[in-house]
Amino acid sequence: MLDRYHAQYKRAGAALDAAAKARLGDINERLATLGLNEMKRLAQPPLSDALVARWRDDMLKAFVDVAPGDWLCGVFLPGTGVRFYANGAPTATIEDPEFARAFFNIWFDPQTRAKTLRAKLLGSQAGS
Repeated sequence: MLDRYHAQYKRAGAALDAAAKARLGDINERLATLGLNEMKRLAQPPLSDALVARWRDDMLKAFVDVAPGDWLCGVFLPGTGVRFYANGAPTATIEDPEFARAFFNIWFDPQTRAKTLRAKLLGSQAGS
């Protein structure tokens, strides 16, 4: 168990030099921005700036550095929120059902930009 937490600690950036930490921060910021842009595009009613800022902070805590072969996973927790994992180790739990719905709507909303992925996730062959 200690090895798992040590690996998670390193993967979160603790063992990186300053340049790599800056690069990781840039990548995580870009992922959060792209996700939030989609969440805002799909939101009805529009999201407040304060809510978007809070969600950005939450997302940046959840996203960790990955290497080839690594995997990230978000698990929807009905009525609670979402829990994120990297290679099976939890990275963050966001206890906000509204965030969870908005986050997963990136792929599951009928207006998603990822229609083929949505169809596959829903077990359909159609791209709509």
